[in-house]
Amino acid sequence: MQTYKGTNQHPPSVRSQCGSTASRIVAAATVAILALHWPPEAHSAQIDIAGPAGSVEFGTSVTVLPNGNFVVTDPKATVEGKTYAGAVYLYSPDGSLISRLTGAHSVDRVGSGGVIVVGNSNFVVLSPSWNPADVSYVGAATWVNGTTGLDGEVTESNSLVGSHANDAVGLRAITLSNGHYVVLSSLWNEGRGAATWGDGDAPTVGEVGSTNSLYGTTPNDNVGLAATALNNGNYVVVSPIWQNGVADSGFGAVTWRDGSGPSPAAVSGLNSLHGTTVGDRIGVGGVTALANGNFVVDSRYWGNGVPGSHVGAVTWISGTTGQPTGAVTITNSLYGTQPNQSVGYPILALSDGNYVVNNRFWNNMTGAALWGNGVTGTLHGPYAGADGLSGANQNDEVGQYGVALENGEYLVVSQRWASTTGAITKCAANGACTGIVTAANSLTSNGPGGGYGLSAVALRDGNYVVSDSTWGDGINNKLGAVMWMDKDDVLSGQIDPGQALIGTHANDQVGDRILAVADGNYVVASLYVRSGEVRRAVTWVRGGGLGKGSVTEFNSFTGTPTAPIGADIIALADGNYVIRSEQWSSSGVSNAGAITLANGRQRLVGHVAAWNSVTGNVAEGGSLLVHDYDPTRQRLVVGKRKENKVTLLTMEQIFADNFEP
Repeated sequence: MQTYKGTNQHPPSVRSQCGSTASRIVAAATVAILALHWPPEAHSAQIDIAGPAGSVEFGTSVTVLPNGNFVVTDPKATVEGKTYAGAVYLYSPDGSLISRLTGAHSVDRVGSGGVIVVGNSNFVVLSPSWNPADVSYVGAATWVNGTTGLDGEVTESNSLVGSHANDAVGLRAITLSNGHYVVLSSLWNEGRGAATWGDGDAPTVGEVGSTNSLYGTTPNDNVGLAATALNNGNYVVVSPIWQNGVADSGFGAVTWRDGSGPSPAAVSGLNSLHGTTVGDRIGVGGVTALANGNFVVDSRYWGNGVPGSHVGAVTWISGTTGQPTGAVTITNSLYGTQPNQSVGYPILALSDGNYVVNNRFWNNMTGAALWGNGVTGTLHGPYAGADGLSGANQNDEVGQYGVALENGEYLVVSQRWASTTGAITKCAANGACTGIVTAANSLTSNGPGGGYGLSAVALRDGNYVVSDSTWGDGINNKLGAVMWMDKDDVLSGQIDPGQALIGTHANDQVGDRILAVADGNYVVASLYVRSGEVRRAVTWVRGGGLGKGSVTEFNSFTGTPTAPIGADIIALADGNYVIRSEQWSSSGVSNAGAITLANGRQRLVGHVAAWNSVTGNVAEGGSLLVHDYDPTRQRLVVGKRKENKVTLLTMEQIFADNFEP
């Protein structure tokens, strides 16, 4: 069943932020011009798709395919009297049902692991609870053609499945950059674990096993606990508690695999980077994929022969050959020299394929940021601040995190530098960033909260934004300020409120979050406190240094006293963005939630409304709203599991008031 709701935006009130007579005349003239161009330029359409018969939580997840079709899951659906059998539906862009895949048994919960997009607009349904012949949690991963769909039940003949109770095949999976995929079954065969390659454009069927998977050999090896897709189509399987035959040792292993086809093998010291000391947990911090296809392994718990010392290590590996393999050592890795230094936390991938290893724990919390060559992997030996950018004193904590810019340049953010003054330091590419962080070579905080609010975000045109959400004007604290920066300018001094977007009330905290959107524009989230209440505001800003002035209700999308909006702003691939407001309430329905679609090229002003948002209608349902986006149609697909429905919101054009900050 479908229902259609068409809505129009009502004329906004246009008010000048300046009190002069001239500005009032301009504003009045603008209102007159807008009136001549009414009806409004913004309108939208919402289509509700109700859950089919047997639905329980239709819309638990929604996934848009590149061809415009979309997938909806309901893992609790009742099918022919079988409770919690689960169902997964494929719909065409106009909302017509194409196919339904279901469980064959009670508590199969088909689709409970979600859906991943693979190949040429195909998808894989993950069902870790699938249980044939009353064997619990065997699990299944089912490939489905994204054009024609798959009608029927999940079976051994159409799926990759487990062979033991609690294998939970389909617990998680990743899509590779070449369109193929890997199913991660870390609980397979008493926790030995397995990672199984699948074809993105054809079914992969049969039982997970030693003939088609990378697998562990000891119970609780948990091979496939995580994996990372590389930019060249290959992948890396991370097994941080792999035991090398020694129970409860937690040596850990990271194993490179060819992403073009199956490569079955047991994880071993010959084909993996691994630890040699109890608790090394190689790869526990994850794998960072570099732009050139190589990767870097974060082993922050590595002990250099001393269990529990956590000095940490970072190891570069070729994404083409998977070398080096063998033990993590002081000759093949960058490593820490002090207990709990945890080298590897965090790693920043740069746009040119190189990387930076930040470590605020170095030298009694002095901190440093070291550049690494992503082509040759020559960053080996003890971690030394003299080899990069570092602090000058204990507790400077330089290198809290980094921000990658274009052409291999980057920013080092050190919020606690100089007794929490905080600093953001711009670094050149190719390892040229060395020396000590100072007020002369960095932007520093002048806010009463110190540097705790300092942050930076790279924009899509190569420029960037710096912010200090704790900035104050000497009267009010935590007003917050956000300032645009030219990529070619020197970064130093402090944020200039005259060149920034700022708050006007204590605790506004402008710049609480910043999001890069289309064409070098950006979106600023703020707490927006009025009358002691947090209402939150989201302000779109045109790039190029035009973001100056105050955050107000006349230039921002804001919440109300009874319906605050959310701070969760999410960038979309086409430059638009989404605002999630889990606590939004309406008509006495508390925390019903709202998801707002906004244009990244124009400013959105006002409140949550039917023309810009999909809203919930059930109390406490806001946290369960899910969404995906169709960039071709500029349409939001929203799952409302508590309402047992899916809503499509198409925003054909978004009105802009032209008074851009």
